Amino acid sequence: MEAITFTPAQIHALNLMSRIKTSEGLEKLRQQVELFCAKQIEEEKDLPCEK
Repeated sequence: MEAITFTPAQIHALNLMSRIKTSEGLEKLRQQVELFCAKQIEEEKDLPCEK
């Protein structure tokens, strides 16, 4: 069985998520992550294409 290695960002996210104790907190986190990802996609879409 292969060991899983987490990046520092993944470890940080897991540590933050471990503090969520309710389904409401989980839903708020999900919404924030969704907004973050949507913003990242918009920013990347506006970058010039490299050839």
